[in-house]
Amino acid sequence: MRMSDSYFLNVCTTNGVSIVGLGRQDIEVKALRSLSYSGTINDMRRAFYFDRTGIPFLADAINANTNTEQ
Repeated sequence: MRMSDSYFLNVCTTNGVSIVGLGRQDIEVKALRSLSYSGTINDMRRAFYFDRTGIPFLADAINANTNTEQ
């Protein structure tokens, strides 16, 4: 399952990243960058979900993802 929007919001808040006026995807990008991921949004998502699940294919990794609040 995809990570909840509140997860990425909390990452930004915890790391002091300003999210004023940003949409959901922009908040996700800012959160992933603050977690030291780089590249395109798909590159960052693939690396993030791979780190969580160990599955290299993004769609499969998202489907295998559990505990979307942490």
